[in-house]
Amino acid sequence: MPEHFFQTRDGKGAVRFFRITIEREGDHFAATCSAVDAKGRELPDAPQAAPRFYGLDAQQALRRMVQALENSYDEVSAVRPGG
Repeated sequence: MPEHFFQTRDGKGAVRFFRITIEREGDHFAATCSAVDAKGRELPDAPQAAPRFYGLDAQQALRRMVQALENSYDEVSAVRPGG
């Protein structure tokens, strides 16, 4: 199950981190997004960051989820979680 990490920044400069997980579901793929801290650890009690997005392949599902983040934040960039 591939995981991708992103850092976002809103118009006020607030930074948030998200993990997008891609899973195969039969003949398609699903992307889910959860809020994490800068080290990639899931935040307890954090609401779901975005609905599930589906794609015919893993890249399409990932692109759809990233587009959802881009619609909500001024800046979105891929990052590696700090250890």
